Order: sequence, then C-alpha cells, then structure tokens
Amino acid sequence: MYYYLAAIVASFVSYFLYKCYIYPLYLSPLRKIPGPPVDSLILGHYYSLSKDHDKTFSHLAKQYGGIFRFHYLFNKPHLLISDPKLVQTMLISRSYDFTRFGVNNATLKELIGDGVILAEGNSHK
Repeated sequence: MYYYLAAIVASFVSYFLYKCYIYPLYLSPLRKIPGPPVDSLILGHYYSLSKDHDKTFSHLAKQYGGIFRFHYLFNKPHLLISDPKLVQTMLISRSYDFTRFGVNNATLKELIGDGVILAEGNSHK
C-alpha cells in the first residue's frame, strides 16, 4: 500500500546522497584540486569559512597554493583562485573561454533586453 511512498523517499535519499556526497567527493572534475578535507556532509566548510573570510582564505591560500577547492552548503565544490597569473589569464588573456556564473541570462534578457551587459562569446566580441 505504501510502496509508492517508499519508492519516492528512497529516490529522494539516493538523489541527495549522490548530489551531496558521491558526486562532489568522488566524481567531480574538481576533486583533484587540493583543498581542506570536508567538515560536514551537508554544510561542507560553511561554519569554518563563515567566521572570518579574509583570515581563513589567506591561511588556506598559503597552505594549498594559488588555487584550491572548498565545499559550501550541500557540499557544492567551489574554487578560490588567488594566483595573480591565473587571474590575469582568466580575466584578460582567455576571458572568452570562461562562462559567467551566478547569473541567469534568460531571465535577465527578458527584463532588460539583449545588450552588451549580458552578451557572451562572439556576440560580445
């Protein structure tokens, strides 16, 4: 009688384990980049990084080098790049090879239109 409910719960738990544990720690292409060990399955490094960003990130940059990986909420991996040559390469030399993050262009295009601010790649050139 409750087989459907059990199947839905099992699917949800399996998806959650995959997204928060298996993929970030074992399958992600970012897993080979050095970084501190994960503190929590769900919170990642949230508590250790939320206290004092400047001191924590500078300490981690000294410990792991100019590029390191850390995990935030739900164990989502993030990169911090502090090497000036890598930053120059990303922002100046090869800026069209990297996509923007954190912005949903489709939603913004509906609001403000398609212009230079939202253009990427060849249209931006």
